[in-house]
Amino acid sequence: MNSVAHAGHALIWKLTLAGAAVLFLLLHAPVAAQQIPGQDVPGQEGIQELFQEFEEKQQQLQTLQAQAMQENPELQTQQAELQEMMEVAMHEADPEFEQGVERLGELQGEMMQAQAEEDEAAAQQIFQEAQQIEVRLQQAQAQAMEQPEVREGIESFQDRLMAEITSLDPEADELLERLEELAEILGAHAGPPPGN
Repeated sequence: MNSVAHAGHALIWKLTLAGAAVLFLLLHAPVAAQQIPGQDVPGQEGIQELFQEFEEKQQQLQTLQAQAMQENPELQTQQAELQEMMEVAMHEADPEFEQGVERLGELQGEMMQAQAEEDEAAAQQIFQEAQQIEVRLQQAQAQAMEQPEVREGIESFQDRLMAEITSLDPEADELLERLEELAEILGAHAGPPPGN
């Protein structure tokens, strides 16, 4: 498997099978459109355009994935089994994983309220707590994915899902490659949202 395909498969994993909290933070983390001193990076407009392209291509991929899953009951079964395996493995890595996911859900509501009240101090505090939980959950996820049976299950599912997606859209490989490029660029500029 070449590096592009591997990166694309890793992205598929993040988009389809990650825990709800990790998924939310990976895909909806605000992007700080700020220049980094000494580096040739896109300005605010460039970052916003890239983020918009990422969201559009992400939506295309999710549509293809949904169609592939809907048309293949065996994939649905395999996904359910893999999710259950991952949940067990993540709980073993961090017994409080479920509480972390629940807390992130609460923080999402608290963040919306803080933004509605234009309470920047509260929003920053909420963001920092969410970041800490995200790191912990990602560590548990990483440990779970290191288990041989989980890793094999992921690879098998990804291969089958990618084959289904490619059969639906022969240009899916190019879509994944571009998504990975955008994720790397945007990931380099991710951070707390600028104050309103």
